[in-house]
Amino acid sequence: MSNGEDMRQIADLLQKGILKSHLHKIYHFDELKEAHTEMEKERTKGKIVVTI
Repeated sequence: MSNGEDMRQIADLLQKGILKSHLHKIYHFDELKEAHTEMEKERTKGKIVVTI
């Protein structure tokens, strides 16, 4: 289980470019059904993000 210090260290690594996050696709909240369908395919490379 992560704690606040772990999250700060990860944020620091992301900010420095040492650690990179990979996004598969960004969906708007109105496309939530499509985002869920994409996630169920289990073929994504990276995270699926839903914006509000």
